[in-house]
This record gives sequence, structure tokens and C-alpha cells, in this order.
Amino acid sequence: LEKLDISLNQLKIIKIQNLTFMKTLKITQNQISQIKKDSFSNLDILEDLYLDKNLIKEIEEGAFDHLFNIQILD
Repeated sequence: LEKLDISLNQLKIIKIQNLTFMKTLKITQNQISQIKKDSFSNLDILEDLYLDKNLIKEIEEGAFDHLFNIQILD
């Protein structure tokens, strides 16, 4: 699985783990209000992360530190 689009699902919490071959992840237009440090674990080659049109109010320190290949963060 290289691409996953879970937009428009009224998600409030996000925790994506162990999808080591994921390159593109779209989580737009949900109800996510917080990005925790462990929200994105073992996404070793993730390049594109779309979080726009959510209700994000807080991002924990280090939440994106392990996303070494990220090119687009929206």
C-alpha cells in the first residue's frame, strides 16, 4: 500500500503505524484536533502528508521528527 486517502470520514483521532511502504497519506476534511507524537509511526518513506481542512489546535513537539522523507506537508 503506497497511497491511502481517508479524507471525509469524520475522524477525530489519528494514529497510523507500521505502513512502511506508504508514500502518500491524505487525511483531509476530518475532525482531527490534535497531532500527537505517536500519530505517525514507522512511516519510513512517507513523502506526502495532507492534513488540511481539519480542526487542528495542537501539535505535540516531535510529531513529525521521524518523517525524514517528507516533501509535502499540507
